[in-house]
Amino acid sequence: MKNTAGGAQTGGKAPVFTGASSNTQAPVTGTTALTLLKTLSLPAGALLQNGSLESDCLLSFNNSAGTKTFTITVNGVTVQQLSFTTQLSARIGMVLRNRNSLSSQVAPPAGGSGATGGSGAAPSTYTIDTSQALTINYYAQLQTGTDNAAVEYANVKVANA
Repeated sequence: MKNTAGGAQTGGKAPVFTGASSNTQAPVTGTTALTLLKTLSLPAGALLQNGSLESDCLLSFNNSAGTKTFTITVNGVTVQQLSFTTQLSARIGMVLRNRNSLSSQVAPPAGGSGATGGSGAAPSTYTIDTSQALTINYYAQLQTGTDNAAVEYANVKVANA
């Protein structure tokens, strides 16, 4: 992992790290099956007990009535899922924060836009063992096999407090 905080730890706090990044387009078309488009990985111990894991990705897809559903999972647990029809692209995010424990997290509601603002849904909570290596998967599922979708890029960063 690359230290992007500019060097040594200060004040007893761990630096911010860029965990993983992929800028290669990963497309899908011709199937309605749930399809893994991209995987990013972080080593065991990357996320501390008060750390946060954040991801953002750029999606592209055709403008049609068919639903294109994108899902982000962390170690097999769905933490974000959004669907689109008549747009052409979207940037979606995911935030997962440990709550003074390596196995207790809080996050904005899955299915939210990633935007700042109010929500009618309660925050999501998870029990992902973040002491283990973390696998962040990006999936797409097309309602119609003639549609297309792609993850244009995905980034994951870790900030430990």
